[in-house]
Amino acid sequence: ELELKVIHISIVCCGVRFEFALRNRVLLWMCLKIKILLWTVLIDSSLVWWTVLIEIISLKTILVVVLLSRLMKSWWTHLVRNILTVLNEISDCCALKLLDVIVEYWKIISSLSEWTLIIVMV
Repeated sequence: ELELKVIHISIVCCGVRFEFALRNRVLLWMCLKIKILLWTVLIDSSLVWWTVLIEIISLKTILVVVLLSRLMKSWWTHLVRNILTVLNEISDCCALKLLDVIVEYWKIISSLSEWTLIIVMV
């Protein structure tokens, strides 16, 4: 039970750091390194399923953000691309090619109505 509380606190702290770090590239890099360390700690403590769950939620969130960015033509699209690029570099270190997974699902995404897919994913 104590481990679960520590994990919850760590994830919340990482989320807050990530939100704050979006305003500063240096802080963003620091935050992402902290996230990798958190995932490593989870794996080392044999809580692999928590790590997998975090990855799935992250991927789902990113797919929703990508779909929304396709619907909006603004500076936000560039921000999303930058974030995806950073996440791809990090995922290479974690042996998960995030953008490759997104490309695999892109066929499904492009064949369905974007709004329908967003509603289904949310």
